[in-house]
Amino acid sequence: MQTVKWLTFGLSGTLTRSLLHLFPCAGNVTAPYPVHCRLTLFGINSHERSITVEGPRLSQPDGMRLQDVFPELEEDQSGLFGLEIALQASQPRIDLSYSNCIIELAGNASSCRFWPAVYGQGTPANGQVDSPAIALKDCYQFSSLVVVNSGSLPIEIDLSDGQSFTTAELLNEENSQISERSVKEFYIKDSFYQGTQALEMSWGLMRTRPFSVKKSSTEAAYYMLYRDATTKRPISVVAL
Repeated sequence: MQTVKWLTFGLSGTLTRSLLHLFPCAGNVTAPYPVHCRLTLFGINSHERSITVEGPRLSQPDGMRLQDVFPELEEDQSGLFGLEIALQASQPRIDLSYSNCIIELAGNASSCRFWPAVYGQGTPANGQVDSPAIALKDCYQFSSLVVVNSGSLPIEIDLSDGQSFTTAELLNEENSQISERSVKEFYIKDSFYQGTQALEMSWGLMRTRPFSVKKSSTEAAYYMLYRDATTKRPISVVAL
């Protein structure tokens, strides 16, 4: 595999910056062959732009501030944006499937790092696949679902808790459709936690509840985002 891709999101704001950490790897090939990193930004005011970054090499960790690659992120403070990451090797027979990357959402006092979803994985060709997720809420944090749609058509999200809740009852949003080439964050309704047993922690009571996301498109990625209840800064991100 000469090319490996990821589909993820980042944050642009006055208090949060997004960074990309690259780990190009080709298994037993340790020679520092050059690789190209192609980044495609989308989901900000219908703006889309692709840039090829040269300089990364095999077996040598690298990284960059996305605001340096895309200066428009410094000007736009709208929040979420979509990002496609593609690593490509110019040398034949180099398998880049061993490579990885990390997205870091850095604030003034803390940062959050997570593994992005590999592009095009997780959906059978003839149907849907259920991906489990955990929603949690306490006095310090709350949960949301981030959907990144890189396709050319809108998609509809389908959620289930295996019991009585529907997608509309689970999300604090009437419209569960995500437009083409866009990113959307859905907050979990407080009523979804009703009836669950509260866990007594050292900092107070915590409520959790599982649900599943039905993946029906290979051009979409789903993430659970956990935010600080007061500042709304990201605490943790999990790719589904």
